[in-house]
Amino acid sequence: MSTTIAPGAAAGPGAAPAREQSAVASASRAGPARGSVPRPGNHVIVVFGATGDLAHRKLLPGLFHLATAGLMPDRYQIIGVSPQDMTGEQFRDLARQAITDFGTSQPTGAAWHDFARRLSFTSADPARTLSLAGAIAAAERQIGGTPGRLFHLAIPPAAFVPTVTMLGAAGWRPGPASSSRSRSAPTWPPPAR
Repeated sequence: MSTTIAPGAAAGPGAAPAREQSAVASASRAGPARGSVPRPGNHVIVVFGATGDLAHRKLLPGLFHLATAGLMPDRYQIIGVSPQDMTGEQFRDLARQAITDFGTSQPTGAAWHDFARRLSFTSADPARTLSLAGAIAAAERQIGGTPGRLFHLAIPPAAFVPTVTMLGAAGWRPGPASSSRSRSAPTWPPPAR
């Protein structure tokens, strides 16, 4: 299993645009998609800040675009996370509106139905993580096997430390790639050398 933490908000002056920051791929690959582009392995994608502007304008439309292009894993689940309370149905409505407003294709028909059934939502913050742990466990059971985990931080830079601390406290921390549960935590911009 791989765990990836992808920061999505600008890290300050001179930081890369959100689209570049969110372009993080897992090291595991499952096989080719359309053409010769490899598809990532099965994943649970956890989007912190799922009700915010970055997710609304870029991330949710981008994930739908990848899904319609055949570039998402064969088996994946997307869990939206925010401190506010929201049902899964409300989150799917929010995602549909985001894709309608900012996507390159309209969320209709079988493509939307297939994408929407993979969306869920849980409310969590550093003091309340039990629902997130349950949502991740349920998504992993639904996918089967040992899917990778990608934690996308579509949150303000000030929220990075508490969120990553929360992930570490829950046991979802990056570790050496050679471990039996391979993990990585790419960051943008890369550290200075």
